[in-house]
Formats: sequence, C-alpha cells, structure tokens
Amino acid sequence: MVFAAPFSVTVGSGVENVSWLMDVSVSRASGSVLLTADSLEPDSQVEIITVDGMVVYSGTWRDTDSPLEISLDPSRRNCILTIVTPAGHRLLKRIR
Repeated sequence: MVFAAPFSVTVGSGVENVSWLMDVSVSRASGSVLLTADSLEPDSQVEIITVDGMVVYSGTWRDTDSPLEISLDPSRRNCILTIVTPAGHRLLKRIR
C-alpha cells in the first residue's frame, strides 16, 4: 500500500525547501477516532474506508482549527483515511 502527502517545494537563493501542505494527526479512543490538523483548509472532505472498500465515514471537516471526532467501531482496524481539501490536495493515512 502506498501513502502520500501533498507538499510544496520553494526554490530561492539556491536553497530548496520542502514543506507539507497538510499535517493531520490521528488518535484512537474507545469507539472513535480523533483528527487534529495544522494548516488544513476548512471544508475539507473526510472519508474513512475499510481495506475491503466499505465506506464507514464520509463528511466535511468545516472548522479545521478544532479537532474532528468520528465514531468508529474499535474492531475496525487498518482503515484508510482520505482528506481532500477544497483546492484538491489529497492526504491518505492508515488508521490502525
């Protein structure tokens, strides 16, 4: 399985800087997943899909300055979190 995160490259003064466009942390609690973000556009689309392709969550993260708590059965392991920003940047992470 391949995971990717959007990034930008800035070239100036002969030095190349790479910076992530999204930084999203995922933590599990009993019966839920908590997402927290730095530098994520509001109104980003969030989806959680099981490895066999079943969508277990689909919604919009309106206020990305606040954590997003999603109900997720603790038996659901190895799901794929997909976040797509309004600008079209895409982040994929595995939820263990």
